[in-house]
Amino acid sequence: MISVSAWFRRIIGRGRAVGFLVLAGLLVFRVWDPQPLQALRLKFFDVFQQWLPREETGFPVTIVDIDEASLAQLGQWPWSRSVLASLVNRLHQDGAAAIAFDVVFAEPDRTLSVDPLRLLQLPASDLKQALINLETNDAVFANSMRDARVVLGEIALSSGERAAAPLRDLPTTAAHINGDPSPYLNHFASLVENIPELAAAAAGRGSISLAPDVDGIVRWVPLVVRVGDSIVPSLDVEILRVAARQKNYAIETERKFGGITTGIASIKAAGVRIPTDGRGVFFVRYGHHDRARFVSAADVVAGHVDSSRFLGKIVLVGTSAGGLNDLRATPFGYNMPGVEIHAQLLENILGGDYLSRPGYMLGVELFIAAFGGLLLIGLVPMIGARWTIGLHALATAALFGGSFYSFAHLSALFDWSYPVISGTVIYLLLIYMKYVLTERQRRQVIATFQQYLSPVYVERLARDPDRLRLGGEIKTMTVMFADMRNFTGISERLRHDPQALTGLINRFLTPMTEAVLQESGTIDKYIGDSMMAFWNAPLDVVDHAAQACAAALAMTGALDALNHDLRSEAEVGAASAGVPVLTLGMGVGINTGDCLVGNLGSVHRFNYSVLGDPVNLASRLESLTKLYGVGILISGSTHALAPGFAALEVDLVAVVGKQDAVRVYGLLGGPGLAATEAFRHLQDAHGKFLAAYRHQDWPAALALIEECRPLDERLDRLYWLYAGRIAFFERNPPGSDWDGVFRAETK
Repeated sequence: MISVSAWFRRIIGRGRAVGFLVLAGLLVFRVWDPQPLQALRLKFFDVFQQWLPREETGFPVTIVDIDEASLAQLGQWPWSRSVLASLVNRLHQDGAAAIAFDVVFAEPDRTLSVDPLRLLQLPASDLKQALINLETNDAVFANSMRDARVVLGEIALSSGERAAAPLRDLPTTAAHINGDPSPYLNHFASLVENIPELAAAAAGRGSISLAPDVDGIVRWVPLVVRVGDSIVPSLDVEILRVAARQKNYAIETERKFGGITTGIASIKAAGVRIPTDGRGVFFVRYGHHDRARFVSAADVVAGHVDSSRFLGKIVLVGTSAGGLNDLRATPFGYNMPGVEIHAQLLENILGGDYLSRPGYMLGVELFIAAFGGLLLIGLVPMIGARWTIGLHALATAALFGGSFYSFAHLSALFDWSYPVISGTVIYLLLIYMKYVLTERQRRQVIATFQQYLSPVYVERLARDPDRLRLGGEIKTMTVMFADMRNFTGISERLRHDPQALTGLINRFLTPMTEAVLQESGTIDKYIGDSMMAFWNAPLDVVDHAAQACAAALAMTGALDALNHDLRSEAEVGAASAGVPVLTLGMGVGINTGDCLVGNLGSVHRFNYSVLGDPVNLASRLESLTKLYGVGILISGSTHALAPGFAALEVDLVAVVGKQDAVRVYGLLGGPGLAATEAFRHLQDAHGKFLAAYRHQDWPAALALIEECRPLDERLDRLYWLYAGRIAFFERNPPGSDWDGVFRAETK
């Protein structure tokens, strides 16, 4: 039965703990909702707007446009309030349900409303009284508004734009449903109000602020805002209320569940429930800019517009003239007059075509992100990337489709992007963690198998696992066998201390291995105190014979250093060494030829190795080092590929099982030694000796042995061997058909 701790490790292992932490951070990040994240989410909503723009056919709202043509005819803005009074009178006469100005009249019009022709026609006795009764243009404008139902615009400002100030005139009172909505509303410090005379005459006043999002695009319009301690409705809410002849409107907050509410649920005006987000903000569902909504203000003042354009309709007065700076960026990628944004918002409300983002939607999105993240954290480490990427792709498609369906058919704004983004981050993190774990395991496997195989080959297998199959190829290879001398005697001396024997073997094989690997060789296997290596596989080595010879010489140097250390340890009585005084010897045989190299063995177990006669000959040459007393023997084929090394021909040898003889060379040093005068003298004398020996000129051969012997003490045993052979042949002449070949009788 699995323990609790093991179960817990299984649950949080394989990167899951990190996944949980990152998922929690992503959820907090979404709640924080920084501006870049908002902009990304809104861009996706813009795409839906562009794909499914709203089509308006009824046009319940008409815009009286202060356009460039009106400015050309009636003069620059601001116009005289008497002109605006004429405009209001005309719209009222034509049956407008309500009139709203997307304009703030914050300063008075200081001119008088004077009709000079009428004054001149008055008798002198009435002229004085007429002058006393002259009205200002603001009074004329106010009088026109009293007769019609007019709503004036006001601008809400933040504390950074203007210092906080109390409202001069209290706005329309809002009824509260389910509690006080003030804590949830967007807060402003002050309000740019209309002059008192006009404010008193207006049927309503509302905020015309169109605050853009972080990317400068107007998508939302606050239907109510808080200025100081007062709640101010938008121009849109007020004109609906005035058109319906109602005294107030209502703000509904969501019902509390467990003592928690997410804010505003809706605004109720003109008998219509308008859903908003938790801040009382309305998301506009846009249609394309359409001139059918507009009539020119100059044409209205001049009476050139059919009254049917205004009968029973809401009329907005605003501007599309570029110089009046009321053009706003929209999701369609082009600017739209601010008054048209208000008109489209009203069309949304009157047509029941709402885009809503309920307060609970964030909770739904967080739940989906959390559930999807937990699902990925649970599945990715178990079933791998192939299936989970398909699952993630399917979930992405489902979320996108659900968001699009919600927009198109439910008119609800569901953000599909963040659950997908968070899921992608979790997925990539888990894949990365799995990759790190796999790489760690791969390095562990490589480190382990490098104890048995060539590091180069292990790396190659790691990159290309398909090579792990039976099969091979014929290649020209250089093969080396190396063996510790007198191992049986050493084992006998250390039979009571196996740890010391093991340590000695390791100390011997480690530097030998390093020398081979340093010269691009591949360790094939260790057989007790022996080692087999080869060159030119698995990777090609151009000068493989020369590198094998260099490795053999480096091994000899490493053995000398090891013997020095062993003597030093014995001299100081190092107890930690655990070995008696020993001097190690070594024999090395090297041959070059065509071999079968590859993964050899059975389907149950195989090894990367080499086979062929050249391998057997290399092994025989290593054995012959004991006979000839030369530490390194190389074949003629190896010598032909490494002619620059200091090597002397030792003998013509037919090894056991072979009739054909091979030339065997003793490797004494590298190219540096080969270039010395002393070696050239030895090479010349030794060549003459072999020639005399093979011509059966025994006296000359013996004389040349005495000349060569002092030239290199390492050849002393070799020359004693030949002296013994000559003595035998002097007693038993080999005959005229003797070929000078030594035929080995043992391996």
